[in-house]
Amino acid sequence: MEYAGRSLAEVVREDRAGRAFTEAEARRVVRRLLEGAAAMHARGVLHRDLKPDNVLLDARGGVKICDFGLSRAAAADDAPLTPGVATLWYRAPELILGSRDYDAGVDTWAIGCIMAELLAGAPLFPGRSEMDQLNRVFDTLGMQDMASWPSFARLPRAESGLCRRARPPSRLREMFPALSAAGFDVLSGLLACRPDRRLAAADALRCPWFADATAAPEAVPADQLRAASCAAAIASSVTGVAEAIIA
Repeated sequence: MEYAGRSLAEVVREDRAGRAFTEAEARRVVRRLLEGAAAMHARGVLHRDLKPDNVLLDARGGVKICDFGLSRAAAADDAPLTPGVATLWYRAPELILGSRDYDAGVDTWAIGCIMAELLAGAPLFPGRSEMDQLNRVFDTLGMQDMASWPSFARLPRAESGLCRRARPPSRLREMFPALSAAGFDVLSGLLACRPDRRLAAADALRCPWFADATAAPEAVPADQLRAASCAAAIASSVTGVAEAIIA
C-alpha cells in the first residue's frame, strides 16, 4: 500500500491560509487531477466525490486521488444513477437539479471547482444548501447555457422558481482577470453548466494550457506547497481503481 502526505484541502486552507496558487502551481495540480480522471473514466469509473480533501500531495510533490467510497461504474445499461453524490461545493448543477442520467462530467466539473479554488484561494461556490449552491452557480456562470440543453426540461427541478429567474451573463472571466487566455479556456470548459458542452478530462489535457508540460509529468514542488513528508494511506473501495489513481 502506498502512502502520501497532506490533503490539498489542508495545504490550501491551513498551510497557505487562503493565499492563492500561482497559475503555474495550479496548472501542475490540475494537470495531474485530469490525468487521474481520464484514467478512471477510460476504465468506466466515476469518482463522484472529487474535492480538495480527496486529493493528497506526497513529499515528492506528487498528486494522488483518494477516497473512492462514492465511486461506481458508469451506467452502460441506462440504469438510473443516484443524484445525491459529491460534496455540495463541488457538485455539478445537473446533480442538484436531480439528474439520474449523468456521466463523467460530474468529475470534471469538480476539477473545475478545485482549479478555481486554487487560483482564488477560496471555494468558488460555497453554498449553504442545494438551492443556495445552484443560485451561486447560475449567478456566476449565467443560466443561458444550461437552459439551452435539450435534456434540461426533463430534470426534476427544472421548473423551480430559481431556474426561471433572469440571470446576467457569465462573470467568470472578471473573477479571474490575471488568468491567461489558455488557462481560462480550461477553467470555463470544465465549468460549463451544460453537461454535453463540458470538457472531458482527456480533451482538457489536449488544451494549449498544458502544451508546455507534455514532455514529462510535472510534480507539484513540495517546498512550494509545503506537503508533509509522510503519512496518509490511500485506500480504494473499487476493484481495479488502483490503476486509475495517479502514481
